[in-house]
Amino acid sequence: MVNGKRISSFRTPIRNLVLCLNNTLRLNSWIPRSSRGMTKASRHNGGRILYSLSSLLSSLSFLVLLLTTPVTDSALRWGRYHDLKLQNRYWIEGYQGVEQLGLSGLTSDGKSLYTVSDVKEISNVFRISIKDGTRASLKVHRVLPEAWVNQYETGHMKRGRIDLEGIVVCDGVFYLADERKRTVLALAEDQNPTLIDLPFDSFHAQENRMNPFSGVSNAGLEAIACDPSRNLLFVFNERMFRMGYSYSLQAGEFLNQFDVPSGYRAPRLDRDYWVFPDFAGADYFEDKLYLLVRNDYAILELDGKNLTVLRRFSFENRSKKLYSSPGIFGMAEGIAIHKGRFFVIFDNNDFERVDAPGKYNAALLEFEIPK
Repeated sequence: MVNGKRISSFRTPIRNLVLCLNNTLRLNSWIPRSSRGMTKASRHNGGRILYSLSSLLSSLSFLVLLLTTPVTDSALRWGRYHDLKLQNRYWIEGYQGVEQLGLSGLTSDGKSLYTVSDVKEISNVFRISIKDGTRASLKVHRVLPEAWVNQYETGHMKRGRIDLEGIVVCDGVFYLADERKRTVLALAEDQNPTLIDLPFDSFHAQENRMNPFSGVSNAGLEAIACDPSRNLLFVFNERMFRMGYSYSLQAGEFLNQFDVPSGYRAPRLDRDYWVFPDFAGADYFEDKLYLLVRNDYAILELDGKNLTVLRRFSFENRSKKLYSSPGIFGMAEGIAIHKGRFFVIFDNNDFERVDAPGKYNAALLEFEIPK
């Protein structure tokens, strides 16, 4: 990445190397072969040759450095993203005749994928069933009782309607992140949800803690992940400003807050819209924390313990032509590691499918995870 633009990690040094070799060979043919000593022209050409040789050595040094530098966070600052290879694209069929379901969040229990809707009337946990190479369907897996939802909304009326955006299953319990109310609902089998009222106010009141909440109701909790071995939840404020939190289910308190280096796209002003770095989805798998950065079309792989970036993956070239949107904001809503692959779910946000005008299905993309 140079001056905010992504560059090919190999093309630039190799191109410079070829140009330097070409110039050196071309200039070498200009060296006077007279035994009377160097003329003014020959001294000039000799200087150009020395400059070309110096450039050649610089390009060789950069190439060696590039090829031998391990993929660490410092190396990633050069713009090294791993382009993901698309394996399958599934269009998710509507539920009860409705295609625009507001699906958000994605999780896996190792056997199936699950998602949730941010529409109040269908705020249920859905199991996703892949039917063939192009289609998937939804089936209600767990229900949030209507009476409980109404009581919950009344008790938190000042923060607006229920707005489920993130989902994770952990030891058989589904944890649902409510964006507007900034709470988590724990949904065990055959039970009413249990409210986890996260202690943001007391945590942010501590010294050296940042309160990222801008007051925009639609810029709250968007993603959630779980490390069952440590009984930890990771919850993420989406944007303005984005922030991650580690929450101990046992102690009922936040342990820390964190962010990671952003990509090269945001923040930016795009056609009168401010586009911010965001967290749109998360998953924890084999001691790695994976974060979905929607407006960067990227997935970040973090060390699950020290929360440093290990690798970055890009799905930009595989997702931009799903819907007829103007492309200002990304449209990915959740990520899960499932059967050795990345799965990313996309909501249409009221835009038609490019391949089928008049259709508004959510999409599920399956990517190979680079070794």
